[in-house]
Parts: sequence; structure tokens; C-alpha cells
Amino acid sequence: MCILLSLLEGEKKLSDLEIACQTRGTTILHNLKELETLELTTKSKGVYKLTPLGIIEAQICKGVNLSLEVLIKHKDFWLSHDTSGIPPVLARELGALEGSILIKDTGIELQKVHNNFMDLLLTSKTVSGISPIFHPDYIKMFEKILSQGGKVRLIITNAVLERLKQEANNLVGKYTKEGNLEIYVNDNIKVAITITERGVSWGLFNLLGEYDYANDLICEGKEARDWGHQLFVKLLEEAQKYKS
Repeated sequence: MCILLSLLEGEKKLSDLEIACQTRGTTILHNLKELETLELTTKSKGVYKLTPLGIIEAQICKGVNLSLEVLIKHKDFWLSHDTSGIPPVLARELGALEGSILIKDTGIELQKVHNNFMDLLLTSKTVSGISPIFHPDYIKMFEKILSQGGKVRLIITNAVLERLKQEANNLVGKYTKEGNLEIYVNDNIKVAITITERGVSWGLFNLLGEYDYANDLICEGKEARDWGHQLFVKLLEEAQKYKS
């Protein structure tokens, strides 16, 4: 794995691979011989590089390695939550969230997760959200975004839709007609995720089937946003558009 990932960065001499993999040259040579037999690497004038086949395999290994790092980094989070709401194809690409941090409520900061989420929305102009939960503060923030010309797309459950109409039916009617607000209904939601131009915020249900308000994964960067948008599109395929 180390040799493949190192050579994915470019051609290397044996001494370079020793440094990158922090192991003896004899061990690396043994592995290089096996990789050459598999036609994943070649050698020319003491320099090793990946074959076209090796490049593909190394890229696959890189993705797997990044995903494993994300799982290890937040091991307790994954063990204590229902991950069935993550489509298999996206579960294999969790490496896109490699820079994620876990925000947790504490005995001192009981609303740390909520406040951090509100800060994310405060500086956003476009929002794509999947939510099986409702909080009145979300309405105020979405109204602010929409009143400033922003766009909001939501995939929510029927229960959340009913609460939204009870609390802000005029807002829903106005902005859905204008086209700045799009609402889709899907009752098979097991994850809450919000994607903005800044990044991604998402949470899961615990193993008892209750949404965990006290833990949220936050990740910035294009890869994280792309991952989030893929999840949004996946659930959008199973949703019905709401017409006010």
C-alpha cells in the first residue's frame, strides 16, 4: 500500500521509497518484486514507477485508505450511530470527508452543535438540506437567506413539512412560487445533512432510532461538498416535489 501510494505521487528511487515507507530496502525490494510480477510497477535505470494498471489500482487504494482513516478517526461516532442511511456507493467514498471534525455538545456548552450549525447557515447563500428533524430557528435562518436572494432546496419528511407549514406557511408559499425555495418529501430519511458553499454539516440517528442532536460532523472543501451533493441527489430520486 505504501509503495503504491508513494509511486502515485511520481517516480521514485529505492532510497526515496525507504524514506516514504520508513522501512528497510530489502523489505521494499521484496514487495517491489511482487508488484512487478503483478505488472503494477516497472523499473528503469534504478527508478520505479507505476504501470497504467498500477496507477488505477493505486488510486483505488488511495480512496480505500482515506475512507479507513475517516472511520478510524471517528470510530466511536460510527459505532454508536445507524449508518444504514448512507448509500453503499457513498460509504465507499467516505475519504471525501477526511478533513471532518466532530462537534459535540458538552456539559458547559449544551447547544454547541446547534449554534455551530446556525453559524454555517448565517454565512451561506445556497443551501441543500436533507432533514428528518425540525427546529423553529431554521425557519428564521432560511427566511434570511431567501430574502437576500439565496436559494434553498430541502428534502424533508411529511412530518417536518407539516410543522413547517404550521410555523411558516406564508414563507413556504411565497418562496416556492418564486422558485428560490424547493421542497421535496421523502419519508425514508435516516440522515440529516446540510450542504452549503462553505461545506457540509451532518448527523445521524443513534442505535435506539432517535436522532442525535448532540453530535455533528463538519467538513469543508470541494470533495466534501461533492459527496454531500451526491447523497442529496440520491435521496432526491426517491422524493416527491411539494407544490404549495
